[in-house]
Amino acid sequence: MNCKLARIALAAVACSVALAAAPAHAADTAKPAASATKPAADPAYDAMMAEMKKNAAPGPDHKVLEPMVGTWKAKLKSWWAPGEPQESEGTMVNSMIMGGRVLEGRYTGSFMGQPMTGLSMMGFDNAKKQYWSTWVDDMSTTMMMQTGGPMKGNEIV
Repeated sequence: MNCKLARIALAAVACSVALAAAPAHAADTAKPAASATKPAADPAYDAMMAEMKKNAAPGPDHKVLEPMVGTWKAKLKSWWAPGEPQESEGTMVNSMIMGGRVLEGRYTGSFMGQPMTGLSMMGFDNAKKQYWSTWVDDMSTTMMMQTGGPMKGNEIV
């Protein structure tokens, strides 16, 4: 390990120790907490909190993603110029995370003759009433994002 890298590693360890010790020190010097009392009723606040709770709950639009859970053989075709597409293969492992709110996909395989790994996430935004997805991979520094309408049966509307 070169000297500069060793100094950076030592600084990172020192910062970690300092950050870990800070909460313990704060606990020793903290003032007693004020008694926890329920604030006065606020109908607007209560309505906002009820809406947030409704929007946070997984529902039927999240269930639509569940059939994609599992390990899948992936075949990719991409057209970069007129003529025949470039083809690649890999494996996609999908699982539901975040309490059934998000479908996470992990791709390993190749793309354009190079090894590639990728990560996707798909979900449904209850407030906006639309699906969303993201994709990142180790062949780029770009995150792709897409949104689309809700499903009606097997079709996106």
